[in-house]
Amino acid sequence: MRILLLSHLFPKASDQRHGIFVQRQAERLRELGHDVVVVVPVPYIPRWLSWVPRWRRYRRQQEKHDVGGFETYLLPFVRPPGAWFQPYEWLATYYGVRRTVGRLHTIKPFDVLYSQDSCSDVPAAVRIANDLDIPSVGMAIGGDLNLCAHRRAAYRRTVIRGLKGCDTVVCNSEALVEKVKELTEGRQSAVGITRGVDIHFFCPVDTAAGQLRLRRDLGLPEHGLLIIYAGYLQRDKGVFELVQAFAHAAKLRSNAFLILAGEGADSQHLIRLAAETEAAERMQFLGHVNHDQMPALMQACDIAVMTSWREGMPNALIEAMACGLPAVATAVGGIPQAVQHGRSGLLVPPRDVPAIAEALTRLASDAAQRERFGREARAIAVADFDARKNARRLAALLEQTVLTYQNRRTIVSATDQHCDDVHLKAPRCR
Repeated sequence: MRILLLSHLFPKASDQRHGIFVQRQAERLRELGHDVVVVVPVPYIPRWLSWVPRWRRYRRQQEKHDVGGFETYLLPFVRPPGAWFQPYEWLATYYGVRRTVGRLHTIKPFDVLYSQDSCSDVPAAVRIANDLDIPSVGMAIGGDLNLCAHRRAAYRRTVIRGLKGCDTVVCNSEALVEKVKELTEGRQSAVGITRGVDIHFFCPVDTAAGQLRLRRDLGLPEHGLLIIYAGYLQRDKGVFELVQAFAHAAKLRSNAFLILAGEGADSQHLIRLAAETEAAERMQFLGHVNHDQMPALMQACDIAVMTSWREGMPNALIEAMACGLPAVATAVGGIPQAVQHGRSGLLVPPRDVPAIAEALTRLASDAAQRERFGREARAIAVADFDARKNARRLAALLEQTVLTYQNRRTIVSATDQHCDDVHLKAPRCR
């Protein structure tokens, strides 16, 4: 099967972490023998506007570099500055990529178009797939449906247009499957297939001695209880509530440490807030951590925490569970599908500092419970979030979508031919 992957979420020279989860999924599809061609829409920024930092970053996205050996095309589209244009970005994306995609399809036809972002890529992909006469499969993620679809009416219309136009919609969690039905008023169904993680790469550490060695190698506190947050440092990820909650919990658990791995728009503000607490010396900000180093970092820790206000299915949380870490997480989006309260972790309401502090204290104080939750977390990750198994499910869904589309087209062609034959044989009226 020849798959055209349309996604602005894909690693670029300017940010090799951007959309790394999309790259991983594409690699799994390629391992299954499918030919994946990647088209990455990038904003076109004239050189004379490069003095603006944000636009300079956009311009750097056009730089070519190898991403996993994929046949990749970075195709620019006109992107005026300002948030006002975001609901119409899909149309600019369509006009920016359609000619090149059409040429590639002429050289060697694609079987299906698989797109990633419901705000821009998916609506553009629906129109492109219609031009090429191939089926369109869209992936819906949490940010699209939980946030973008509720910003303003134009944004909502764009998201709904893309969802309704797809032949098949894939969601990264079961909660998003229900969200698709809600947004489309039941006119579009969806299938829940998480991207998952590499459960052989992310796995529990063998022994306590092995964990101690990892802590030394990574420069982490060698003794005590390590709680890890991995993700963007921005307000809607609940990191401010997390720092405040840890400061309260640290008063009861003098051997606990909070490790924060990641960067974000609010990182400096968060660091200042942490410095003002009594537990400042027990919070460590690591900044960006390469994905290849994440298994060792998680294996070195004891508890994972995810306190977002909204989520689809956070990869970092699934990776921590695959490493056998119990979790404290907010009961939003797809998180309850992974962190089952009282079985693999503890769920708390979003933005509730006392509840987060209480859950951290409870889990930090009970080693037997941590061990039990950790075993269950690993079992859930293996059963439901194995990236290779889920890639096979996705490939089967893509193949079924192609077959259904071709059968429907055959029926329509046969019907049209029958109508033409009847018209030719019908007697003329005198």
